[in-house]
Amino acid sequence: MKPAARSRFLCCLGPALWLGTAVCRAEPTKAAKPLEEARRLADQDRFDEAARKLQRPAQDGDLDAQVLLGAVYRRWQSSTPPDKPRPGYEKAVFWYFLAADHGSSEGQLGLAEYYWSIEGDYGRAVAWFQKAADAGNAMGTYNLGNAYAVGKGVRRDLDEARRSFQKAADRGLSPAMLRLALMYDNGEGVAKDASQAAAWYRKAAGHGETQAQLRLAAMHASGEGAQKDAVEAYAWALIASRQNTPRGSDPAAELLRSKLAKTLTPAELAEAEQRARAWRQE
Repeated sequence: MKPAARSRFLCCLGPALWLGTAVCRAEPTKAAKPLEEARRLADQDRFDEAARKLQRPAQDGDLDAQVLLGAVYRRWQSSTPPDKPRPGYEKAVFWYFLAADHGSSEGQLGLAEYYWSIEGDYGRAVAWFQKAADAGNAMGTYNLGNAYAVGKGVRRDLDEARRSFQKAADRGLSPAMLRLALMYDNGEGVAKDASQAAAWYRKAAGHGETQAQLRLAAMHASGEGAQKDAVEAYAWALIASRQNTPRGSDPAAELLRSKLAKTLTPAELAEAEQRARAWRQE
């Protein structure tokens, strides 16, 4: 099964390291086991134990441990009620900055996300997004593009936004592929181009982006930007309807799937089911 799509604008827990996915991570870990255990503890909201597990490798200079420790402190602070003991964001910033100062693009991303979503200091956030992007971090590049798209921390520049999304997409980041598709679909900063939109929707859909799968289904159903193919349209709607949960509870996807199903024969429905199953097994 292909990975489900994650955040669209900012990685809500800071670096991708938090989930162990390590998007564009260049720094090798020296303490894989403690980091794995710390992630497990933090996923159970046992933040104090997770932080203690990370202290030694972080103090020994392991960049991955420093970044993850920053993410643990940040989530601990943001998810704990004010009447309960909390560590303060200062500890998160300290560890993010230490890793960032030693060249960790994930640390730079963590700092950028903190300044953007917690401090509301968009200028400082953009400066750190730029550093992460310059280091080849796909999420940093993508978030830099979003900053240009909305004009926060920098002058609004859709052409610069598109270039950043293109770089992030070329680095394999599916939200950037989706964002490019939307730009071409809506004529946002570029000439409206349904074929280009469909091409980027297809790439994003292949990486599990439900919104892209739905739009691709609609395009195949109408013939706009893609070959008109009711079976292919239904297959993508079926994939989208099953993407978020094993039961397939996405309302928009289920609505489109149900609508398209009424136009197909039993043989065509079976063919679409086979295509959807083949995609999930890739």
